[in-house]
Amino acid sequence: MQHWSDIAADALVTDPAVHGIGRLVFLGTPFLHKPPLQYWLMMASSAALPGTREFDAPFPSAAAALFTLVLVYVATRRLAGVIPALFATALLALNHQWLFEHAARSASFDALLTCLMFGALLAGMNAANGRAWGVASVILLGATALVKAPMVIFPAFAIVLYAWLRARRFPLGLVMRGLVGILIVTLPWHLYQLIVHGSEFWSQYVGYEILGRMGDAVRDETAWPMIHLGATWWSFL
Repeated sequence: MQHWSDIAADALVTDPAVHGIGRLVFLGTPFLHKPPLQYWLMMASSAALPGTREFDAPFPSAAAALFTLVLVYVATRRLAGVIPALFATALLALNHQWLFEHAARSASFDALLTCLMFGALLAGMNAANGRAWGVASVILLGATALVKAPMVIFPAFAIVLYAWLRARRFPLGLVMRGLVGILIVTLPWHLYQLIVHGSEFWSQYVGYEILGRMGDAVRDETAWPMIHLGATWWSFL
């Protein structure tokens, strides 16, 4: 029921924009709790696809999940060959929680977030093969921040660590270019919200969604104490 209630809440946020208001609102008030990319994609799918919101609302997360399978296959095939790639892709595709709860049956942020983070990681690790890979990685990192801002830390850290180990010196130029690129992608929306909504945006988005929820995760006594370091390490692997 939780995932269906998430779809209903997200539909309430995007419906007014779909029907002509042009901005994200929740029960008549500006929706400032989360970045907009997932909602923008839901609005686009609602405008482009026929049918009901039960179909078009989860479509972006379902499409992201399917594209993640493609990325897993391509990355694993390059590293280990066709058979391991097929096995890895099937293993993820047959995961019930991933396929049905986070991708096909909900408008979950997790599928889009995973797709963008994995794509940024793969592009960043190929940046030495051409500038286009680096540009793609920066754009995907910026898009990650427009889904859930704190999560951009993990793929960015993994990319910098990979470049550092490969070149045997700290990639300061890569870091600076990456930061500038991410700001170019993400800063316009943040500045607009801050100018229009001021302290309300600061308290709801920055104060609660970023700082408050990150603090809650750190103070979670039921979680593994090194969960954040573990997530960074696994993203690098």
